[in-house]
Amino acid sequence: MRTLLFFCMTILLSFTSSCVTTRDMDIWNADKNMRKLELGMLKQQVIDIMGKSYQIVGASREENNLIEDLGYKNWDRGTYILTFVNDELVE
Repeated sequence: MRTLLFFCMTILLSFTSSCVTTRDMDIWNADKNMRKLELGMLKQQVIDIMGKSYQIVGASREENNLIEDLGYKNWDRGTYILTFVNDELVE
């Protein structure tokens, strides 16, 4: 009975801790991934590199241009803000 309980607890712990680790990997790797970005990249290319753990921190339309700011959290430096104009990285 103890062995079965230990086995079940181990499985449960494995699943719950792996979910947290997977979700937070984007935050841990933000510095390293920022070095891979280049101006002119498309928004989807940036998301492929940085991960899907972003927040839209701003969006506007000026003339015919869609301007969107994505925020990526970092453990020690706050948040990286990436600016896209018409889905192209400009800042």
